[in-house]
Amino acid sequence: IFVMVKFKKPQLLIPVLISLIFILGIVTFHRYNILKQKRVVIYSINQHSAYDFISGNQHVLLTDTTITLENLNYKLKNSKVVWGINDENTIHINQDTVINNSFIIHDNFIVFNNIKMLNIDQFSNYYNTKNKLSLDLVIVSGKKKVKLEQLVNAFDFNKLIIDSSVPPWNYKKITEFCTKNNITCYNTREDGAIIINTK
Repeated sequence: IFVMVKFKKPQLLIPVLISLIFILGIVTFHRYNILKQKRVVIYSINQHSAYDFISGNQHVLLTDTTITLENLNYKLKNSKVVWGINDENTIHINQDTVINNSFIIHDNFIVFNNIKMLNIDQFSNYYNTKNKLSLDLVIVSGKKKVKLEQLVNAFDFNKLIIDSSVPPWNYKKITEFCTKNNITCYNTREDGAIIINTK
């Protein structure tokens, strides 16, 4: 535009318009992808639990009670920029919450965009029922032992994620159990954050 005006070259108008249309197209496409995105992110933050539930440019961040807001903002700064998320609800694990019926937490059960999850962070008892409750995902967190046998007998699931708050002595046992029971196991402490795109 500067060259066109400075040197009075109207023939440059077409390349200028093409460039502007191209840039606007990229911005529009990026904005469209942001608004339609729906994903669950299990972050890898050493010795902490942090899960993001993203819908469009809004998200709900689920964390443990020991991580500080300053630490979170530092760790997740790049992710927020890449995914274009701004509005934030930060909720602690074990805090029952309902947001627009699209995000529900109750007794460690989480439902987000029809994905059913269970977060296990302590030594809990689960009892067999006539029909197992079907889950899309089980997340293990915390430093306490988990009764994996009871978990398998009570729930029907084939994917388990170990978050970064689980110590090595514990996640090694969990990994071995998953291997023996043909359960897909993902360890964020060793493998990094996991991103699950939803519909």
